[in-house]
Amino acid sequence: MARDSSLRRKIYEYYYDDAFIMRGTIDEIAEHMGITPKSARVLASNTKHGRESRQAIEFTGEVIEAEFAYYRGDALVMFGTIDEIVAQTGLKYSTAIWYTYPAADRGRSKLERVDDSYE
Repeated sequence: MARDSSLRRKIYEYYYDDAFIMRGTIDEIAEHMGITPKSARVLASNTKHGRESRQAIEFTGEVIEAEFAYYRGDALVMFGTIDEIVAQTGLKYSTAIWYTYPAADRGRSKLERVDDSYE
């Protein structure tokens, strides 16, 4: 099963005239620059391929995994990334992904995202 990219956040750095401005996700950098996330992705692609510009967005190589709380009924079982929860509980990866969807709330188990930032 393909990994869901919404479960991870890629971290980038934004430079203007070679001066470091900020670090964050594409969405955060786009908001700071006052442009759309799509435009920020284009700028990051241009930077990656060596196109010269006063502005540059570079991927740091850092990827932050989303954290979840795993519940069985009302009882909290554990906190962790999808991979950690799968490894410690024996759930199948596809089942853990299913538990992240709102439709899974009707069942006995669920995963709720607990992190709102990448720090």
